[in-house]
Amino acid sequence: ADPARFSAPNGMSNVILKIGDKKLHVSKEYLATHSPVFEALFFGEFAEKGKEEVEIKDVVYEEFLDVLHVIYPGRFEIADSIVLQVLTLGDRFQMERVLDLAEKYLRVSKNFTVAEKLRV
Repeated sequence: ADPARFSAPNGMSNVILKIGDKKLHVSKEYLATHSPVFEALFFGEFAEKGKEEVEIKDVVYEEFLDVLHVIYPGRFEIADSIVLQVLTLGDRFQMERVLDLAEKYLRVSKNFTVAEKLRV
């Protein structure tokens, strides 16, 4: 996944997600439409509501970047190497689109057995 897309402010971005020492410029509204977790975080009664920078803990930067590429428009393909992380983060942030696409990928992938698919 290309981090350049989220490394600087753009026309849509209005919040910075801080993961470790790295920052991602994203749209609160766009993330909220894809995730009830982010909707609650940005528009609910949380301390993060008015902040310009929000720290996301217990997430690997590269894995979260993959999830952003799945939900943002553009050409990005889920692959065997990332599907399980994408599924895990999609579940954590309740991102239906991410879960649907990862599930669809697993159904057609030849590299996962039924047992592996059931464990997910």
